[in-house]
Amino acid sequence: MKISEPLGPLCFLCILIAFFGVAVAATEILRARANVLNETTRVLPETQGLPGPLHYYPKQANAWLENTASASQAEVWVIGTSVSLRGFDPCATSGMANFSRSAADITAAARWAGKAATENPHIETIVLELSLSEPDMNLDADASRTINFVLALQKFLQGEEWVATPDDSGSCANPFSNRYFPFKPVSTPDLDRLRSRKSGFLDNARGLGDWCAAEGNRRIIFHLPPLNPVVYRRQPELEPVMKEVSGILSTLVQDFTALHPACNAVFRAPDADASTPEDWMDGLHFRPSFGTPYLESLLRQP
Repeated sequence: MKISEPLGPLCFLCILIAFFGVAVAATEILRARANVLNETTRVLPETQGLPGPLHYYPKQANAWLENTASASQAEVWVIGTSVSLRGFDPCATSGMANFSRSAADITAAARWAGKAATENPHIETIVLELSLSEPDMNLDADASRTINFVLALQKFLQGEEWVATPDDSGSCANPFSNRYFPFKPVSTPDLDRLRSRKSGFLDNARGLGDWCAAEGNRRIIFHLPPLNPVVYRRQPELEPVMKEVSGILSTLVQDFTALHPACNAVFRAPDADASTPEDWMDGLHFRPSFGTPYLESLLRQP
């Protein structure tokens, strides 16, 4: 017994080293087979949007969007929040990819879009929703390795289900169901806060403007999506506020163009008077039945 006692700590150390080796090997296998941050190693179908699990992790989502968009063969990118995600169907518009994310911070989106577009030889038009969403926090911090590992394991185990879209999602790029969508009051935008975000947006969109100005066939269509006309009947106080919002965003695009005078950039804030009740899920989110002709009208802009 006394002879074997020193083997106890040694065996424990061996087990610990073996466990560590298995963990490292498993991590490398997952990284090779189920890397959630980088899809540039293969050409994705343009109808595929951001996988559902990544919508809950802004840093990982932005990394996926940047890397995936940089390898996209689409000539038109749609970028925005859940409004664009649910309303613009890439299966209904040829040559379009939808790189939207639920509750996306458009300042961060402008930053990754500029990097991705600079590396992509195919992209010509970017349709960028000017959302009122609040900025994501700590975007400059490294993505958590633990989250990356858990998501990679989830992707590995789910296989094709990782990118599946429900039958009632409405858009090929939307991984979420539209079955239950309660009609809630629309929050009144904070105009002062919206104005205060201008400099941050212009700084982060500098690369996007440089990309646009580099070639004459490139353009950026900024737009403020319309609200459901029912909202203005239920909340009449919103109409003058939204007109102010439109004016603030129009000035923002003018300032962007002044910084990049060679860039073909426009701002549009259309109404939805021609829509029907069936075109809407709630006060903010329209269905592709309205979104497809709406996008077509945006793309017809010179």
